[in-house]
Amino acid sequence: MNIKAICGGSIGTNSYIADGLIFDYIPETLSYIKQNNIQPKALFITHIHFDHIEGLQDFINAFPEVPVYASAEAKKNINNPEYTLMYGDNIDEQRITAVSDRTQLDIDNHKVIAVKTPGHSVDSVSWFAEDLQCVFCGDLVFYRSIGRTDFIGGDL
Repeated sequence: MNIKAICGGSIGTNSYIADGLIFDYIPETLSYIKQNNIQPKALFITHIHFDHIEGLQDFINAFPEVPVYASAEAKKNINNPEYTLMYGDNIDEQRITAVSDRTQLDIDNHKVIAVKTPGHSVDSVSWFAEDLQCVFCGDLVFYRSIGRTDFIGGDL
């Protein structure tokens, strides 16, 4: 199965799309799925720093039936600028479905497992997409580096 990586947003963040499953969100994600007639099945948020949820309310408004998954800590703090590092955006937290560690989601024949991975942020979740044999980990790991741990809720 093909995984499409999209880079964009205000600081060059990655979003990934595979068979209607979306991992992290940037404004370009909405444009891409509309231009390519992709029907989103679910959106998985790794953590709520601004660059991973930038423009998220636009997606929620465009696809109100599509579930958005994140950790309980993310849902609780999604409009808290101390955690998101973002001011001005108001996201409907009622549209976020909170998951806990090892939650298994079966979405259109795809098994996706939430794995709590605090470090970069207290709300960080990595998503293991079993059939894709891929882990989407947000800012937990970078090429030849790891994510910063000095933000609120970060912990090495």
